[in-house]
Amino acid sequence: MTTNVLQVIGSAILLMNHGRSGNVLINTLIGFAASGALLNMVRYFRFFPKSYLLILTLRYALPKSLRFIMCATVIYLAYAVLGMALFGEGTGAFSDLGQSIQTLFSIVNGDNITAYFQAMTKASNTFVSRCYVISFIFLCMWVALNILLGVVIEGYNQAVERVKDISEGISDGEQPERGELPGGSLRERRVAREPHGGVAG
Repeated sequence: MTTNVLQVIGSAILLMNHGRSGNVLINTLIGFAASGALLNMVRYFRFFPKSYLLILTLRYALPKSLRFIMCATVIYLAYAVLGMALFGEGTGAFSDLGQSIQTLFSIVNGDNITAYFQAMTKASNTFVSRCYVISFIFLCMWVALNILLGVVIEGYNQAVERVKDISEGISDGEQPERGELPGGSLRERRVAREPHGGVAG
């Protein structure tokens, strides 16, 4: 629905501005509409459970990941503000908050760590620079990223178990409702199949 609305609005504006170039609004609307149309195709992968594994992983891992990222963002911003205060006057890498965030993002990804460290050393004393860089790398690269990776792996394992349940349900002749994946876990399916009346001796 949203994709169709964006396409209609973008097409209408394009017709009204025929002959003009460089309209950012038109390009933005049409771009979002085109990407939304492509993303809308993902729903058809639900008919192929193994191909739907990525979406299932995001479904299970994204809520926990977002809660963790919210907490990690506060620590990240604290380092950005501290870096701007310590090194902002001596190097352009921490000249303002936006540049400080960009520099720390590059460090997290392992880009130009040596160059940034040398620039921080010139802007402040070596001991402060070392403590800043080492503590940031330890918290954000070693601790935070590994915890986030563990959350995603947990979501992936749940998605794999879900795919197994779906495959078992299909092999047993269960038909999911239209637009839905078969519900219930593997344990629930087994319990439902077991006869009631106690455990056999």
